[in-house]
Amino acid sequence: MRLKFVHGVVLVGAFLFLVTGFAVLHSFQGENAPQQEAAENYTIPIGVTTMDGPGNYHALIEHYIEPEVRALCEQREAPFTFEFIIRENKWTDALPSGKFDPNDSQALLARARAADEIAYNITLELIDLGVKAVVGHPLNYQNVYCYQLMRDAGMTQISTNDAAEITRIEGDRLFRLVPPLSKEFSVIAKAMLSRGFDRCLIVGPDLWEGLSVFEDEYTSGGGEVLSWFGGSMREETLLRDSDALPEVIRALEAEAGNATLMYGADRVAVMMLYYSNPHLVREASKQPFLSGLSWFGWSASLRSEEMLALAGAEASKLGLVCPVLGVHRSDSTSPVLDQYLEEFGEPMSPVMAATIDASFIMVEAIIEVNGTDPLLLSEAIPSIADEFVGLTGRCALNEYGDKVISDYELWGYAVESGAPKVVYLGRYDSAEDEVVWER
Repeated sequence: MRLKFVHGVVLVGAFLFLVTGFAVLHSFQGENAPQQEAAENYTIPIGVTTMDGPGNYHALIEHYIEPEVRALCEQREAPFTFEFIIRENKWTDALPSGKFDPNDSQALLARARAADEIAYNITLELIDLGVKAVVGHPLNYQNVYCYQLMRDAGMTQISTNDAAEITRIEGDRLFRLVPPLSKEFSVIAKAMLSRGFDRCLIVGPDLWEGLSVFEDEYTSGGGEVLSWFGGSMREETLLRDSDALPEVIRALEAEAGNATLMYGADRVAVMMLYYSNPHLVREASKQPFLSGLSWFGWSASLRSEEMLALAGAEASKLGLVCPVLGVHRSDSTSPVLDQYLEEFGEPMSPVMAATIDASFIMVEAIIEVNGTDPLLLSEAIPSIADEFVGLTGRCALNEYGDKVISDYELWGYAVESGAPKVVYLGRYDSAEDEVVWER
């Protein structure tokens, strides 16, 4: 499958990304666009913020973004060039917000500084530099005052890392090239159905509409949720109480037995919904019915060092499968990903891939509207993203400006040489809308 980027920029050599054939440049001028006769050497700055320090960002921009942007500007005869300004946005722990008046700017400022003073100062610095377009910044918990400052300054942002559900605000100028956390449950549903598990049991509390996202995808594909343990206040309390584990196991084993006898173990799966408990996994692996079913978890289940250390072998026995955000691999993207691996000695991360895609989408939008007018950019970005398939897969956005879906990798557990480890099992290809199992 070819890599379909917008407006026909052609990458050079091994980095051939973009394909011709998008809409013609709009004839109107944004309020921030330069006049044609005065724009000979005009440069539009784009702020790019890092997630945990500089990493490979400078090389990323120099080797992967700037050459293609220059080629695009020449091809489209844009009356300006672009400068990418990198600033570090280090990950730090946020302090509790406490109670404050959301209309009290001083309280909001204090919370933002407590969450990350660096992020706030970056916002001010970008404003002082006249930056109107930002890729990356800020992170989930840094958004309260930073986003407000950016909106007030007429800035438009494409985030590469903010997956918080609370920032879904229709009509704002924040676009996110990362789907909300709940979207990974859509991938779990697809993965279940692709292996014939059309009946499932769910354990865990529902957060951020995860259950509804799962059910919508699962039932539309012919699946049926048989039971859910964690939906009532009592059940949630039991899940948090380690002393209640035997009661939880008895209830789940009874449901698993009924489902197995009615449908067969080859059709029934168990999903841990926003729940990661190695003790539950260990006990479930000892039960005759629960151990005969295939298990699925969310990304936190895979990232849990406790799960690997305390229940890695048991998770392997249950066939526990977990999705994590991935990078889109296709005939067009593979040369880029392979070159990146060779150059830096590590795979390209989803955040790095999103930085490339977001930069191209932002540049395309600025060229489309001939400037950085926030209202015009807010109209152009969704339409451009809708046709854009890049290193993060399909980049279509929903009504909130959030990425509809991304590529995910599917990982599980195995025991090799007597030691448990996580192993790559396959992937969800968002461009083809299919699950590809490789193990």
